[in-house]
Amino acid sequence: MTRKSQGSSKKAVQPEFIEEPAEKKDWRPRINYEGIVRNIPFTLFLSLLALVYIANGHYAVKNIRDINRLDKEVKELHWHYLDAKTDLMLRSKMSEVYRGVAPGGLDIPVNPPLGLPAGKNE
Repeated sequence: MTRKSQGSSKKAVQPEFIEEPAEKKDWRPRINYEGIVRNIPFTLFLSLLALVYIANGHYAVKNIRDINRLDKEVKELHWHYLDAKTDLMLRSKMSEVYRGVAPGGLDIPVNPPLGLPAGKNE
């Protein structure tokens, strides 16, 4: 066979198996009045959810500030407690008590206290 006969024996491919869709779909989103109205409840729900999320964040920050303020107040009160406790311990020492009552004429006793015998006759 010659080249001419080979070329003429090839037939052109017919698009008999390729079908074109009757209507091409437009993949772009369509924004129309009906779609907007249909999605209003969902949009309102998302808006409400966003508001709750923001409010929760503000509430958490407020609680953290309150906790920090109360923590500082507890530390300050703890220092006041320690100061009062130290002052009480200092004032209750025997030498400090003696200094406080000496101007009133009280002295430290030289003799130990006398013990009273527990009697059965009483």
